[in-house]
Amino acid sequence: MKKLKIAAVVNCYNRFKELDLVLAAIKGQSRKLDDIVVVDDQSEENMKEVCDKHKVRYIRQEYPLKKARPGQARNKGWQDIGADLVLFVDNDIIIDENYVEIMEKIYKGAKDKNIILMAGFGGDIKIGEPVKFDRIIPHNDSKTDFSKLLDLNWDYAGSNNFMIAKALLEKHGGFDENYAGWGEEDIELFYRMTKEGVKLYINPSLRFLHIWHPINPTERRNSLYQNALYTLSKYPEMKNIRRRAWEYFRLFDNVFLPNREKPEFFIINGDK
Repeated sequence: MKKLKIAAVVNCYNRFKELDLVLAAIKGQSRKLDDIVVVDDQSEENMKEVCDKHKVRYIRQEYPLKKARPGQARNKGWQDIGADLVLFVDNDIIIDENYVEIMEKIYKGAKDKNIILMAGFGGDIKIGEPVKFDRIIPHNDSKTDFSKLLDLNWDYAGSNNFMIAKALLEKHGGFDENYAGWGEEDIELFYRMTKEGVKLYINPSLRFLHIWHPINPTERRNSLYQNALYTLSKYPEMKNIRRRAWEYFRLFDNVFLPNREKPEFFIINGDK
């Protein structure tokens, strides 16, 4: 197989210190990336400064209404790069130094290239804490064994870190840009692609760190609600599928609406 070109796309909104850590991990990969682009989704902070520090490319997107559009940000990123494989990393994810090297070996070893590869979850880290992966899992050769990967259901996949062939993104159209705010834009992509034969795999031996940050549960719930309605308008059959999205609603309801019943469109088969 020819030498693959691999590029990273990082979408961000503020969190200057977090982006600094994220880019340091990406730049420090054992298998160097051929391109790195950060897409700034309307930040108030000067995110270009940290991009210049790490010598990575910077793209900024603006909208008439100030509401995050992570799907469109990711699309801007992968459409602007020349690469065979695209690594997506969110602005709060620190990847293991061997992430790219291992995922490339996995991809090369796969007979069917219609795949999306993701890493397992390692745990939270706070700004100021040392970035250590050895406390999570030792490095071993089993990480590159394709047979040890786990099939991943579309509803449990996440876009905070994954690797995919650019040709697959071109074939399937990338992210739907009609989503705004938090949630569902990645689930819709994975659902659509798996319906068309793409397989999702998670490498349980390869970990990453999530940089802890506070969230606004009300804002997230409202955003997820509207985005879920849009998803169901595209795929009415989801009405009969128990969705992970309800777990998010229940989580947020426990914070500010503990007695609220399930949203009607997530009640299935008489479930209460």
